[in-house]
Amino acid sequence: MSDSIGMMEGAYFVGRAELLSWINNFLSLNYTKIEEFASGCAHCQVFDALFPGKVPLHKVNFGAKMDYEFIQNYKILQTVFDRCKIEKRIDVDKLVKAKYQDNLEFTQWVKCYFDRHYDGSEYDAVGRRNRAIEVYNSARSGRQRAKSASSETQEPVTVSKKKQLPTTKENATSGKKQASAMESKRGPLRSKAANNVKNVEQKNGVHTEERDNGVSKAEMEKLSQELEELRLTADILEKERDFYFNKLRDIEILCQQFEESHSDVAKAFQQVLYATEEDFINPEDLEVASEEPIEFLSDAL
Repeated sequence: MSDSIGMMEGAYFVGRAELLSWINNFLSLNYTKIEEFASGCAHCQVFDALFPGKVPLHKVNFGAKMDYEFIQNYKILQTVFDRCKIEKRIDVDKLVKAKYQDNLEFTQWVKCYFDRHYDGSEYDAVGRRNRAIEVYNSARSGRQRAKSASSETQEPVTVSKKKQLPTTKENATSGKKQASAMESKRGPLRSKAANNVKNVEQKNGVHTEERDNGVSKAEMEKLSQELEELRLTADILEKERDFYFNKLRDIEILCQQFEESHSDVAKAFQQVLYATEEDFINPEDLEVASEEPIEFLSDAL
């Protein structure tokens, strides 16, 4: 979707007061300064109205206060642009600094795009925002609890130690017998559970023919939505990786330019760039013997 908006178009003559009035009225906000647009939250909601279902609002940090938190919101917005074929690159480095002119020009562009493409359908800005905030906070609390539980129970793992699993024939035979016994017990239980499910479905009037390979249409739609969210997350992570890699590459080039002058600062930066953690193994140095894959796997474990 090509949307070329030139600097001399009327969009860039829209003033501060009109932009604030438009955003506050449409999204039920109370912004008082153009600099408040730096978080990217309002822009995400504008495009949520333009492209329903395309913006994962539950991943937007509406409580963002710092520039590094703003970056994540703009990454989500840029991914939406890419998915919707909007030929616009967001200058994140400038916007997150909350400078007046940069945020004014980007918001002018957003308003022009909105005026061109909004179909006038009703948009529940407050309801969408509140639900997104609720899901975001719930997910954040869950991650914090999981991280806390993991830090309490996780034991240190040493990569270089290879003897972790029993490899004797006696232990292997014993393990097979136990697995066989457990499987024999699970068989009747599975059959019983399947019969119970079938009875409940028939009792409640649920037709089993509506299920495709044991998965209902509702479950398929839910899985498809989760898959789409995972793809979006993967795209965001890839862009984040490339973003920081390019910065590190620029620093490396600068260090190489000053290397000939024997600059101590350049050497110090290079030591940080090329430093590796203890027990780090370069994937290129690994030599996997294709003739003995089982032995390699057991050693790695």
